[in-house]
Amino acid sequence: MGDAVELEAGGRTVRLSSPDKVFFPERGFTKLDLARYYLAVGPGILRALRDRPTTLERYPKA
Repeated sequence: MGDAVELEAGGRTVRLSSPDKVFFPERGFTKLDLARYYLAVGPGILRALRDRPTTLERYPKA
């Protein structure tokens, strides 16, 4: 596996170990590809999810 890389995310430096690890073998996408995708779509997703619940707790017997 490749050496760790550092990415900037939200004003912080994030260390990504094993960036060459293949996560999606059918397409050949690596861990680094996935991290870069998250960085690319992050701002839009955060705008879309703002003020929306991201978890649901159910208490059917309460």
